[in-house]
Amino acid sequence: MGNQPSMSSSGGSHSMRYGSGSRRVPGASSKLRNVRREVVTVGHPSRQAERMSTDEAQYSRSTPAAPSPIFITNQDAVATGAAAAAEDSGYPLSEAAYGLSERATQRQANSSMLFGTQRVTRDDFIPVKTIGKGSFAKVLLVRKRDTGEIFAMKILSKRAIIARNQLEHTMAERSILENVRHPYIVALRYAFQTEGLLYLVLDFCAGGELFFHLKREGHFPESTVRIFMAEITLALEHLHAHNIIYRDLKPENVLLDRDGHVLLADFGLSKLLARDNQKAMTYVGTVEYLAPEVITNQGHSFAIDWWAMGTLMAELITGLPPFYSNNVNLMMERVLKADLRLPEWMSQEAQSLIAGLLTRDPLRRLGSGPGGAVEIKRHPFFRGLDWAALLRRQLPSPYRPLRRDALPDSVENFDSMFTSEPPTFDMAAEEEKVRAKLMKRAHKEREAVAATAAPVTSMPHAHTTEALDALDGHALAWDTTHAKAFEGFTYTPGHRR
Repeated sequence: MGNQPSMSSSGGSHSMRYGSGSRRVPGASSKLRNVRREVVTVGHPSRQAERMSTDEAQYSRSTPAAPSPIFITNQDAVATGAAAAAEDSGYPLSEAAYGLSERATQRQANSSMLFGTQRVTRDDFIPVKTIGKGSFAKVLLVRKRDTGEIFAMKILSKRAIIARNQLEHTMAERSILENVRHPYIVALRYAFQTEGLLYLVLDFCAGGELFFHLKREGHFPESTVRIFMAEITLALEHLHAHNIIYRDLKPENVLLDRDGHVLLADFGLSKLLARDNQKAMTYVGTVEYLAPEVITNQGHSFAIDWWAMGTLMAELITGLPPFYSNNVNLMMERVLKADLRLPEWMSQEAQSLIAGLLTRDPLRRLGSGPGGAVEIKRHPFFRGLDWAALLRRQLPSPYRPLRRDALPDSVENFDSMFTSEPPTFDMAAEEEKVRAKLMKRAHKEREAVAATAAPVTSMPHAHTTEALDALDGHALAWDTTHAKAFEGFTYTPGHRR
């Protein structure tokens, strides 16, 4: 459920934070770490001066010491060698190995009974805590009245979705969450709507965001990162087998359960391809993790997820993404041109895997060959790992995010900035924030038009006016169009909000 939101070029933000605070640029006021086609900004609170420092030439961390970085200039050779070693491996695993069948994924699109026979409404849940907020959504920890079960409930404003041009992303997330079942992907339990709001009820991940723990720990030992990366590899392999590009892998979107296992969350930027050889063209993602082919608008496919995994792996081991800079344009230039720098204390196996994943040519990138994810699974970094046992969740995680005596509804891994807020279903405050941003944008656009003396018919703020109309409820007749506009969310009348 992600962040102070990731951005796509098609409109506003969709992703939203599930646990910790917004990422900000050290010493750069309040610019958020988002990416847009026009102006890309960046931020990261864990990269502030007390933890680590950066300059425009090199990276340094307080712990562990990182003497002489190793320069890897021939990343393509790494990927080619790994692909050659992956022949006849038997991977990727079949649908049967995942416990899936075609029938299991053919559910009714308009049902709230995703994992059972009971229809639910908002009245079936008691709000316990606020655990995340975004630009037009928030996440509550809720308890189901009849069973006492704990869930995470993501609430989205319909008006804000339309105003921010996020309907397609919202419905894509709901569809993907319903139809993709995997041990390392967060599970959707119910989806329903009232006249003004959408509700996604998901498994509660008591470990919170991996980003929360990265801020606290600074970095992780390779033994821990090995399990994290292996579980993420299985999740991405499964998505790719279903023609889904994840497109927003980052520590904010990797959740931990109470046992320390990862679950991918927030599919608002994901893309379902119609065919294997199709390419997506939308400029979308979070800047630190953007693959070169996304930055250059060459079209992209599944390989961008492996690039993001290489970036994430380097960040978890060292504390920083490998091409990080406070200057966004410089960071993107580094992604396109700079040599990969890794500290010499990092193991050769880890360096090799990161270099293979960060191969600039997507056709030669590790994981992009005929063997797919097997090229990654057979890499020496994962030598000796029992992948079948990992898929069955039989391998313990070396990282424990919770105290053993923590209660099922513990929110100790969630930012107090959120948990201190009263947990309510009301979304008026979130809608007003969207309105304020739109009003500010409309004012700036009117000033720009006035400065150029452009005729009224060519005023560029027409789309902003339409967005404000949507926020006021003028764009859709909510009592008659909910079934068409938000098909897939069971309608529960009786609640205006």
